[in-house]
This record gives sequence, C-alpha cells and structure tokens, in this order.
Amino acid sequence: MQLFFAPDVSENLHTLPESESKHLIRVLRKKVDDEIHLTDGMGNLYRTRIQDANPKRCVLNVLSKDFHANQLKRDIHVAISPIKSSDRMEWFVEKATEVGISSITPILCDRSERKKINVDRLEKVVISAMKQSNRFHLPTVHPMHLLEDFIQKDSSDNKLVAHCLPD
Repeated sequence: MQLFFAPDVSENLHTLPESESKHLIRVLRKKVDDEIHLTDGMGNLYRTRIQDANPKRCVLNVLSKDFHANQLKRDIHVAISPIKSSDRMEWFVEKATEVGISSITPILCDRSERKKINVDRLEKVVISAMKQSNRFHLPTVHPMHLLEDFIQKDSSDNKLVAHCLPD
C-alpha cells in the first residue's frame, strides 16, 4: 500500500498539495478513479479515489475513514543531542519514526557537536519515514531545548538515559 500524508483531510473532497500531486500523477502515473490511501498523522487512514488527476492540484474523493490506534502500548519520547553529521541525525530520526516513537526533542548539552538544527528538514524526514513504514501516527519534532530545561519540563514517570562511558 502506498501511503500519502495530508494533515487536514476534509469529509468529502480533498486537494493534495502540488508536491504530492506531482508525485502521484507524474511519477506513479496514477489516473482518474485509481484508489489512494491518505493519513492525517493522527491515526486516521482515508481510502480515496482520484477525481481530478491534475499534477498541480490532484482532487481526491474520500470514500472511507478508519481509525488505527497507536501500535505501541505507551508513548515514547526520545531526546537526543544533535549529531555532527546531519545525514546521521536524519537517519536516526527516520529509524526512530519507523519503530513508532511519538516525539523527538533535540537537546543541547555542554559538549554537543552542533548548536543548531533544521527542524523543518527533520519534520520532512519524519513524514517521509511515516509514509514509507505505513504508520498512521506522525511523531512530533520539538524545537531544541537545553538538557536542564528538558529534564525539568518533562513529566514522564519513567526517564531512561542511554550514555556511552569512555574506555
């Protein structure tokens, strides 16, 4: 099943943004009356049919809506200090999304190798990984926090820390 992301699906008709429309019509060569699956990232799966196959704004007719509860028994919130290589950071975010985490917070530590991250880019990676792994819940990517602030504000009962000790 190919899954597409649309954060605000209406009840009857939905128009895809240009990037998704172009991919659907030009790359995948979908036509009028082909069925497409959408998720809104909140657990809903929409079965739709292409009504207008325009590569700039594809219009979909919503046929049905099913809710899928999160597959994990509890929410997992991962905090990570940004890795020097942006490729490795994106790889981590992608894999964390594929296993079903609910949110990611980059944290700034004393010895963090990077002081800034591109949250917009990480959100795109999360959306892509969610679609690729056929998950219906979109993890939240939070802005960067200081470690101390994150620990004080986090209200979880269980807090686990993965730490590598020096040799």
